[in-house]
Amino acid sequence: MNRSKSKQIDFFQRIYLDESPIWEIDRPQKAVMDLLDNGEFKGKVVDLGCGTAENAIILSKQGFEVVGIDVSSKAIEIAKLKADANKAELKLICADLLEYDFQNVQFDTILDSGVFHGFSDIARNKYRKVLERIVSPEGRCHIIAWNEFEPGVDGPRRITRHEIKEIFAKGWTDISIRQTIYETTAHSDGASAWIASMTKIGN
Repeated sequence: MNRSKSKQIDFFQRIYLDESPIWEIDRPQKAVMDLLDNGEFKGKVVDLGCGTAENAIILSKQGFEVVGIDVSSKAIEIAKLKADANKAELKLICADLLEYDFQNVQFDTILDSGVFHGFSDIARNKYRKVLERIVSPEGRCHIIAWNEFEPGVDGPRRITRHEIKEIFAKGWTDISIRQTIYETTAHSDGASAWIASMTKIGN
């Protein structure tokens, strides 16, 4: 494991132990609920960087087979307690999604709520390969990421529409990029974000 990656993992471990991360809002993200209301989730779903699983739990309660994965052991510990309290049946995994062996399991829908915007350029390419490996042919991927219209420099990288189109130019189709908000405890009206939805080109 390289030093920068180790530091990133340590950050997510510490932040759940020492404080409540701003992205933990004790409810599903509004953007995720909008996707759900619009019928954008199908079949088997994976929630990448699930945190304490607010999004994964609501999807499970709606009848989807859901897997949540997060690098923070504390987040997964809390997620399991929340899932039990809500009588939600879902699989929760503590692992680095860039390194985890999904054992050829494929998903019909991938949800990324606030993960992509945290990656370096090198990690983005590795991430895209993970998505291509775990999504079923013609499966859907939804990415919610802070965009360039969010002021200031604190928080994650700001992602442009052009960057998303460039990274997913090959192997994906029906790319839709829409303005949304990413709710946090530090924003009264949410951070400005994109929601990018795309379909994997079938094999």
